[in-house]
Amino acid sequence: MISSQLLVSIYQKLGIPIDIPENLEGLTKLYQAWCFNVPFDNIRKMSALFNSEPGALPGAEADDFFNSWLEHGTGGTCWAGSNALFSLLSSTGFEARRISGSMMDIGFPNHGSIIVTLEGKEYLLDSSILSNHPIQIYRDKVLIEDFDPLIHIETDPTEDMPIIWFRVPNVPSLVPCRLLHDPVNLEYYLSHYENSRTNSPFNQKLHIRKNFSEKIQTIHGCQQHTKTKEGVQVKELSSQEVKNTLLQDFGISEFMVEHWAASGALEASMEPGKSFGPPPFSIRPPSSKEG
Repeated sequence: MISSQLLVSIYQKLGIPIDIPENLEGLTKLYQAWCFNVPFDNIRKMSALFNSEPGALPGAEADDFFNSWLEHGTGGTCWAGSNALFSLLSSTGFEARRISGSMMDIGFPNHGSIIVTLEGKEYLLDSSILSNHPIQIYRDKVLIEDFDPLIHIETDPTEDMPIIWFRVPNVPSLVPCRLLHDPVNLEYYLSHYENSRTNSPFNQKLHIRKNFSEKIQTIHGCQQHTKTKEGVQVKELSSQEVKNTLLQDFGISEFMVEHWAASGALEASMEPGKSFGPPPFSIRPPSSKEG
């Protein structure tokens, strides 16, 4: 549980009252505030890996995650972000539980997420998908939702576990995430986060994504994708432009940007390489299926 003092600071920075109601309206307000204020990023993780820092990976514990976010504007990748979101939801009074998933549906757990049970219904709140709205989980029917012009979600119950399909600006196709183990505990999260030290697509190049009122902005390596209701704009950034965008658009502190750059992570992010994208899928989203 998050201390009351830290909880007040978190809610102040999120820009919402701490006494939000424990209903769907309150849950939506809290999650939207998260999506607009807490980025999905690997800045601290890259710095730790490139500097060979000892100890646990940054943000593994919720207090560390939130203290860095409050001071430097950083978020984290899925295991760290999901654990922090779980702690925030639980400390606020919601019935939340940690789960695992298989991002890209590759057959094994590589993703952490959160399910909240509310009035007999289940809602997925994901710190990586950043859907702006809780995604209601159905076990018996397909759901295709356009929460707003920028957010498209498809839920497919399948014959096994539900699959959530979603879009990110830098990937042209819908991306699947199959829900797997439910529930899992903190030790499970910490173990999988530590395993990602040597096996993760987010260890070698910058990846940061954040939602804004009229756009979703992503940087992968040195390539920026900005999605608006008119479409997706792509821009190649110089090293200075990468730093400026982190500072000005994403709100990362100057200290953290310089610390990240000094580790060699900026130079690595500027190197040409295979673009980030999913492998070919053997499954299809509901919207592409006949009938």
